[in-house]
Amino acid sequence: MGAVDQIDLIILDLNLADNVSGYDIFNQIRGTGLYKDVPIIAVSASDPAASITKTKERGFAGFIAKPIDDVRFPKQVARIIAGESI
Repeated sequence: MGAVDQIDLIILDLNLADNVSGYDIFNQIRGTGLYKDVPIIAVSASDPAASITKTKERGFAGFIAKPIDDVRFPKQVARIIAGESI
C-alpha cells in the first residue's frame, strides 16, 4: 500500500455480501492500528433500536439509518467529525 492521505471518517455499511458483515470489517480496520483513531459510522437498514446499541458497544462513532436522508446526512457526518455521538 502506498502513502495514505489523511482519513477523517469511514462510513461502513453493516450488511455486506458474501457473509461478511460491517462488524467484521470494523474489527479488521481497528486491528490494523493504522486507522485506530478514525471515527467509523455504521450505516444500515437494520432495525435502529437493536443496531444503535450494538454499534455503540463495538465502538462505532455513530449510526445512520437507511434510507439516507440527503438533507440530514451531511449534518450527521459533520457532527460525528466534530466528535459528537449520533
